[in-house]
Amino acid sequence: MDVSVVIPTYNSSEFIYKAIDSVIVAAEGLQFEVILVDDFSNDIDKLKEVVQGYASARLILKESKSNAAVSRNTGIMNATGKHIFLLDSDDAFAPDHIRNRISLHADTGADFIFGAFTERGSRDRHFIDRHKDCSARDYLFVHDGDIRTSTISLASNALLMNGSLDKHQDWGFFLDVDDAQVKWVYDDRPTVILYVDRTTNMSSSANTKASQFFIDAYLRQNAHITGFCKRQFLSAIVSNDEQSYRFFTQRMTLSCLSTQLKAIKILGDASLKLGLFSSFSGLLRQLRSNR
Repeated sequence: MDVSVVIPTYNSSEFIYKAIDSVIVAAEGLQFEVILVDDFSNDIDKLKEVVQGYASARLILKESKSNAAVSRNTGIMNATGKHIFLLDSDDAFAPDHIRNRISLHADTGADFIFGAFTERGSRDRHFIDRHKDCSARDYLFVHDGDIRTSTISLASNALLMNGSLDKHQDWGFFLDVDDAQVKWVYDDRPTVILYVDRTTNMSSSANTKASQFFIDAYLRQNAHITGFCKRQFLSAIVSNDEQSYRFFTQRMTLSCLSTQLKAIKILGDASLKLGLFSSFSGLLRQLRSNR
């Protein structure tokens, strides 16, 4: 088997076919399998019907509900392909993604590759990082790099995600790989398509609890903790989430912030004291939409 593509599913029957169809096109001419691992969906009967329509797909039903990281690990451990690709149920591969990535694994000898992506919404946007020769922590939390699960490919099924993480699973995976001194490479071709109309049901309290768990598990230096929190506190403002804003700003070291972010934090803190946080949130949303 050349390729295994692992897709975690949860109430995905209405749109999962787009992901599977993209794999079929991208893997044309190769021996491949699509492994769907379901996390106790409400639409399991419909999902089974979808899977029956694809000879290359098989469905694994978990014995207990957990999270997407556990689902991906289940798929990875059951994969028979030489190369393993991860894909979220509402994302897709470009037609040349799989073959290009297999070649990159061969050319570099890397066991773990992630890379650029195209964000598709009202307009397409390409996200390509300038790869820096640095640690994974510096890449993510000093240089503001990014990693998305659907861009990850593996040359070994010995690499598994941290199943205890309910959030930031892709970052945790990358840090674990780097800590284990596994060779990783960044692919600057945006051949993974991410759809931006996603929603999350995670509450503020659950979000901050999951973030604190991540910090405790992976981050020690103030620069890295601040880098992690600064990525979250802007989202907290935009979503008018005062609880999350307080959580993340209280953990940031001011000297580690840029002048622009310092100014935003000062304005955010002032808006909280004056009871104007909602207005500040609306202003920042408007500024973002005008970019």
